[in-house]
Amino acid sequence: MECIGLSLLNSYEIPFFVFIKSEGGHGKSALFKYLASLFGVGSASGISLKQLTEGQAFDASELRFKEVNLVSDERATFVPDQVIGLLKSISGGDKKDFSQKNKQTASFTNHANLWFNMNDFPRFKTYDDAIARRACLFRWNYVAKYAHFNQEYLPTIKKERGEFALKCLYYAKIAIERKPIKYSYISIPIQLTRSDSMIRDYKEWADINDYFNSFIENCCVIGENYRIGAKFLLDRLNEFTKNNGGTGEYKMASFASRLQGKDVHKSSDPTSWKDEHGYFKTGVYVFQGITLKSIAKVEQEDKEFKKNQKKAGEQRWQAIING
Repeated sequence: MECIGLSLLNSYEIPFFVFIKSEGGHGKSALFKYLASLFGVGSASGISLKQLTEGQAFDASELRFKEVNLVSDERATFVPDQVIGLLKSISGGDKKDFSQKNKQTASFTNHANLWFNMNDFPRFKTYDDAIARRACLFRWNYVAKYAHFNQEYLPTIKKERGEFALKCLYYAKIAIERKPIKYSYISIPIQLTRSDSMIRDYKEWADINDYFNSFIENCCVIGENYRIGAKFLLDRLNEFTKNNGGTGEYKMASFASRLQGKDVHKSSDPTSWKDEHGYFKTGVYVFQGITLKSIAKVEQEDKEFKKNQKKAGEQRWQAIING
């Protein structure tokens, strides 16, 4: 309801776009028809992610002077960086230059909030906090009791339309005035509310889009006594991403920022660390509080070896003392 209210306000005071996921035939299209009726005839555009992805099919003039962009049955399964940049621009509330078919570039501020319904959430080539804070992920739950609401409940729905719109505007006002909330799936606070089920969906979607968490979980160990070369770890992350089908490349600034959320910090000055072969690397920046599992294993084996050596030495010395 917050998102509907914000769309009715025809502004991007809170940047967002909406993905609604459900199996086919469960009423998502009926929902979008109803939403279109709230804005009036001619107020809705229908530019899809697939059109944005294809490039030549995108005409920004379709968004100009529109109040909402509603796309039923979105079929895009992968969103490249160029389109991600467009999504950020379109949902940012700033005046931008947009391409038009067979026309000069159009410069305007988009006010049409983007809504897409689909069978599965698409995979993004690059996933970051700017996307995480904008993307509103909803599952459209099918309730058999209301399967034929068009016939049975439409008169009541039409009658309550004004009250529904007013309530949505009320929740939008609360969201705009709300102090940003910190959620576990994103490193920056946001103003829109997220339910537990939505947060689970975000985390699943992030794992599909973002190799950072998967890399940390599968390849790294976190602990205050660990340290590792900053560039070395970043290279391992990008290698992991490529080996798992990713094509994006993580940059040091964003990588270091996200590691801070796990209480892992980059050294302010060059220092040293020990690699997987036991050799010291000097004069490099390091991340304090993390290492690779492979290196942690070597370090643990080295500690065990030294511990056993010390114990054996003490036993030999005790044997000498005891004669």
